[in-house]
Amino acid sequence: MTGWLRKRLPVPMAAPETANLRAGRRRLIAAAGGLGALTLFWSTAARLLAGGAFALFVGLVVFIAVQGVLWARAKTAADDAWLASGEWRDD
Repeated sequence: MTGWLRKRLPVPMAAPETANLRAGRRRLIAAAGGLGALTLFWSTAARLLAGGAFALFVGLVVFIAVQGVLWARAKTAADDAWLASGEWRDD
């Protein structure tokens, strides 16, 4: 980020993303995409997966809920630690 833009931001940007946070974010995106595709093609999925379509739907919803909470807590902790460290300052 350019120094010009950084000086004009009202708050510092979030902490740099670690490999674990990136993986968690990508898992959430993939699960949400899978849930969207399953919902969009529900009639086809119900025929192809027989009784497993509903179980897959519930599994994806539970996974998104759990992964979302874990990712949000880890991201908030990383942001708080980064802001407290003062590494974001251009002094």
